[in-house]
Amino acid sequence: MKRLIKRFSFLAIALATALLIIGLSIPINSNKPAVAFEYFPFNEPQTINFQAKAYSLNKFTERQKKDQFLDWLLFTVESDPSFSTKEISEASYDISPVRFDYLKPVSNFEYGDTRSLYVGKETIVALIPQDSSPEQRIDYLAHIADKHRQNLGRIPEKLEVFEYQLDLETDTAQLTRIEELETNSLFDDKKYGYHQTYIKKLSDLNQFMAKVDDITFAQVIDSDLLLGGRKIKSHSYGKISVEDVAALWQSENKIEKQFKQLITDIQSKYLLNSQGLSQAEFEKKVIQDFQEELQKRQLVDGSGFSLDPAYDYQGLSESLTKISSQLLAFKSNGKSIFTNQEIEKVQKSLSQNNVFPYLHLIDNLKLKLNDISFSIFENPSLESLKEIYDFLQTPRTRSFQRARYDGDLEGTEVGMVLYYTDLLAKLWALDYLGTTPERYIADFQPLTQISAKVSSIYEQELRELPDTRVWFGHQDKGFQIADNNRILFARNATRIFAASSNSLEPGKETIATTNSEAFLGWWNEHYEEVACYEPQYERLNEIMKWSLVISWLNESERGESLQFLQTVKVSHDNWFPDWVQANIEQLKFKEWDTTNCSEDFYSTDQPKVCFYPRGYQGTTTEAMPLLSSKSFEQFGKSSFVSGGVSLGDSKTIADRTPLLKASKIRELLLRGNIDNKSINRGNQILSFKTLDGVTYDLKANQSIASITVKAQDGAKLRNLDSELANIELARQISRTNNGITINFVAGDTNIGSLKTSKTENAFIVGWRSLDIDLGQSLALELSLSKSDPVKFLDAHPKVNSLVIQDGLTYYVKIDDAQQWLKLASASEGDGDIPPGWTSQVASSYDSGTSKYLLAWVNDSDVEKQLSQGQAKQVRRTAEIDSANENQQFFDDLENGRYEKAAAAIADDPTAFIKSKKVHLSNKLKEIDGLIQNQNYLDATQVTEDSINIYGQQPDLMNRKAVVNLK
Repeated sequence: MKRLIKRFSFLAIALATALLIIGLSIPINSNKPAVAFEYFPFNEPQTINFQAKAYSLNKFTERQKKDQFLDWLLFTVESDPSFSTKEISEASYDISPVRFDYLKPVSNFEYGDTRSLYVGKETIVALIPQDSSPEQRIDYLAHIADKHRQNLGRIPEKLEVFEYQLDLETDTAQLTRIEELETNSLFDDKKYGYHQTYIKKLSDLNQFMAKVDDITFAQVIDSDLLLGGRKIKSHSYGKISVEDVAALWQSENKIEKQFKQLITDIQSKYLLNSQGLSQAEFEKKVIQDFQEELQKRQLVDGSGFSLDPAYDYQGLSESLTKISSQLLAFKSNGKSIFTNQEIEKVQKSLSQNNVFPYLHLIDNLKLKLNDISFSIFENPSLESLKEIYDFLQTPRTRSFQRARYDGDLEGTEVGMVLYYTDLLAKLWALDYLGTTPERYIADFQPLTQISAKVSSIYEQELRELPDTRVWFGHQDKGFQIADNNRILFARNATRIFAASSNSLEPGKETIATTNSEAFLGWWNEHYEEVACYEPQYERLNEIMKWSLVISWLNESERGESLQFLQTVKVSHDNWFPDWVQANIEQLKFKEWDTTNCSEDFYSTDQPKVCFYPRGYQGTTTEAMPLLSSKSFEQFGKSSFVSGGVSLGDSKTIADRTPLLKASKIRELLLRGNIDNKSINRGNQILSFKTLDGVTYDLKANQSIASITVKAQDGAKLRNLDSELANIELARQISRTNNGITINFVAGDTNIGSLKTSKTENAFIVGWRSLDIDLGQSLALELSLSKSDPVKFLDAHPKVNSLVIQDGLTYYVKIDDAQQWLKLASASEGDGDIPPGWTSQVASSYDSGTSKYLLAWVNDSDVEKQLSQGQAKQVRRTAEIDSANENQQFFDDLENGRYEKAAAAIADDPTAFIKSKKVHLSNKLKEIDGLIQNQNYLDATQVTEDSINIYGQQPDLMNRKAVVNLK
């Protein structure tokens, strides 16, 4: 059990728990100069022109495009001269400059209508929509204030409010700095709905719960409990009651008492009797007995709920008996495939309530039917074929789901909310009866729809792991344990977790498959929007927060602060089928069958959701059929979705190192999900991890700041049609005369570059995709075309050089790419990216498309292959070396890599002077061409970049004047 060591300490086992004490480093406090915001005077709208050169961005939906532009507005604000590159890197270290799906495991993206950053100097920057209603505006700003109070463990002084207006058709925005608020004012009950009070008795809690919808803060001062929360003004929020809080407290209190009793019993058994064992043997024996008692007493770590799969073992046995003669008739090369002994062994396992041999037999039968012909039957009848088909369906038709309540939640209102929200997640995943709210929530797609878009590169994974366990739990970045006995919350502290498995390998789980991860990841990203549509998920979020508060109090031995909840009468009389009927007007899902499930339930295509009668198959809680989608099958495997809700427990709290007043990292870096034990500063590099295992390394000097990030081992960096190897990603941030440049690389290969430039009357924010996106895009085109690779690549307009090796591997130089793309067809059945390769892709538009492996290499690697005769040149429209030998130097200059550029000048000043003239001439021609084609935004960008390199040369300044005039 998770709390095995946590739960007891006695003579045989010395347990010690200590907080990491972090030495004083950078004091937290004010008296810092205010942010000047030179680029953003009050009430002066700034026009932002977005430019994105990327195939992948063209596939963004409207809301994805909006989310990307809002990120870029934040970077635009950060480009203000008020901020150093170090401050920019620290404030936004966890925001990747582009929203490719494969970057989500290493990014802390925001979603929805607002964006915010703590930028230091006691200042939060808040971006909100210009067209917000007064109520929305209050909720937006309160949401932002609570988020940063939770991150920092305190309230900073200023909140700078920017309003934005996006035009997605013209790729422009208006951004206006409208006011500076005292952040403390957002914790004022009069306007922003914040209420804070001491809770000493039940009436205090009743008054508090009547005034707030969302709990955001708790603190124990001496022995008094101080609570804070907000009233949501823009919509009717899904509240919970004092009885619900009491149900949680009583459930956790009962669990605590059960564990304490177990510890007492173990202590009594061993305290005076070591049984002549050595210390090591004694400790091992005690732990073993403790584990056995945990299982015997069926103790749980914390309160929760799940719908567990169960089987009608008698029915399975009868089905196997009925089909046995046909199984014995299966022959291959004159030899029986199944024997009496095998069938008898399976029957015996069913009598012992062990279903796995039966499932293996079913799976084996499916494999045999794929390998041999039905001609093995003598004069097969339609009836015999139907019997075989029906037998193959029995793992579903002879199984059901039963409710399991952890703790003392059975029959409570809390238990009903957990049941409903868990069940609805599965119904929406399967698009049961077409109820997934994709008509009401843009881009919310069911798992079934997403599965149809999954590329064949994930075929092996989906075949091997057809089942997914889904459960709701706490959101690490949604709360913070702080010093002075405080717990602080952002608006949302709930998320969905998923793990994939195969029912034939019980107990073995791995990270979620691509389709499950995409569905549940989207839900996590938009949890608050989904919860606003179905307020029962807002209720779930409040239940989660209160469970964390109660666990936090228990863990710190302050559970008695809410001792008065023991006197609250909590109803345990609810029965879920009755509850949904009584609350059907308030529930979004309404397709319930008021009668018991019929005998022909599985013969009907998605009937209404029904329940079995009380006591079905000996159950004591609610039972219902397994539900499935219309033909939800992926690569030949039917899928099953299970899961539940895990509320906060003491281990969750114990595993968190409190945020201290003084820390080894600056406040700009603070987030709720930082593992404070991992912080390490050395050799001018600051390193730390998040609670989900993402590692960050930060380094900065006066001109350049760098951020290196690595996902936890085993994480997958993937889109539905492509995957990037789990390698280090790095960003380099540098300042230009009028903005910032962020270069983004994976390993040694460029992902792309983001630039912000302040012109006289606007900003230009441009993203330029480079080698990785260019290479993946080309490979996806090749995959979809199903063409001969040589013919396709030789004819492609963006390919300027092509080299082929052994007829199987291709080296491709793409326009705008700095490295060569190495491309090869992937073998059938391959799953993970093999060593030596960086990416794999296959178009998701057609299941029959080819899979390709990708890597990126330098000119010298290709030249070596050519010079040694191991490869031959097919097409070469641009020389590899001489014509562009100094292109890397100018690319370094344009992208702010000044140290490398300076080294190149020092190595060969003459070559620099010579190539400078050619490069400047080419840039002037490029600008003239853009002006002639009326592409003034790109002309402005190229002109500003060139001025950054060459200074205010007359030719460039003249063209700048022309562009500004246009």
